Amino acid sequence: MKNENFKRIGGSLASETRDAWMEWGVFLLLLTVGVLGRRYQVEWNVTPTAALALFAGYWFGAGRTAVLVPLSILAISNLWLDNYNNGLELIAVYGCFLVPAMCGRFLRSSGGWLGWGGCAALPSAVFFVVTNGAVWISRRGEAYADSLGGLMDCYAAGLPFYRWMLVGDLAFTAIVFAVYAASGARGAVWSRAMRGAVGGVGLIVLGLGFGARLGSAAELPEPMVKGLKNPESVAVGADGRVYATVIGEFGKDGDGGVMVIEKGQASPFVSGLDDPKGLVTFGQSMFVTDKDRVLRIDAAGKVAVVAAASAFPAPPVFLNDITADEKGVLYVSDSGDFQGEKTAIYKISDKGKVTLVADSKTTPSLKSTNGLVNDSENHLLAVDVLSGDLNRIRIADGTAEKV
Repeated sequence: MKNENFKRIGGSLASETRDAWMEWGVFLLLLTVGVLGRRYQVEWNVTPTAALALFAGYWFGAGRTAVLVPLSILAISNLWLDNYNNGLELIAVYGCFLVPAMCGRFLRSSGGWLGWGGCAALPSAVFFVVTNGAVWISRRGEAYADSLGGLMDCYAAGLPFYRWMLVGDLAFTAIVFAVYAASGARGAVWSRAMRGAVGGVGLIVLGLGFGARLGSAAELPEPMVKGLKNPESVAVGADGRVYATVIGEFGKDGDGGVMVIEKGQASPFVSGLDDPKGLVTFGQSMFVTDKDRVLRIDAAGKVAVVAAASAFPAPPVFLNDITADEKGVLYVSDSGDFQGEKTAIYKISDKGKVTLVADSKTTPSLKSTNGLVNDSENHLLAVDVLSGDLNRIRIADGTAEKV
């Protein structure tokens, strides 16, 4: 009897040890697949992260390991992916990937197609709503207007990425659970997992159709280059090459620059700028608005200040776009505080003299001017991001009429 008890205890310990090793093996497998999936994603936001988090919740249940899977995938892969612009966006992204882990726990007790479909589609919807809201909150007054219209613009910009994330989540969920079912692991739940995987394949077809409709109005062309950090403006240089300004982190001095794009690759042409935005070419030079100053960049990449902050009639608040007429006279927009105050349009002569064309005081219809282009020798077209109006500005006296 004593020997029998020892055999039972020994067998139980051996079984627990095998289970522990299996749990660690599953965790490391999910972590490896997730990190590689983010590192080599075929399209932006098409990664297995949400599907693996869903499976982690399904496999590990209510334990802490389930939430550690997506958090670890994000933390490790972010070592070489672009960092977030601020803490709010980071918290939003990490928090969103806890949702599929919690959904996976629900699937342990509910195997219907509706439950599986909802859990596969929910993470991308939550990610779209939460992260775009966080982007608008953190960048309002910079990238987006501080208004309901600005919030809607932010969500509109995120629609193509939502479509791809939705399709990717549905596809990877079907694949992950189909592989699990085919492996025969924990055979008691084999049939439920297979039903879920088959249901997921059906959802992919629906998701592709829905995604095509959702993204048809905002379909993105094949990019010339990827990986630019907060790109702002683009121009073709005198040498025929394409140049783009990159802001880097908003409000962080010294991490912006101008990139030159050739054969699908972007390389630094000028670095060490603050928050470069507008870019225009005239002759052999390019001109850039950089926070509160205007710069000239020659063909060799040498930078010179055309107009420092002190040269403006009023302290610049948010220098944004820039254009040049046929004589090389520059016109610069200052978007102001994005509250309808302190916006302005300036004229910069070839000698660097800065004069006011119009501002929110002299021309009340101007609220927050951004994009500029010369309409003729005597007029400018100016887009107002706060009012949504396109205004035609008379250069001589700053009067504006809505187009």
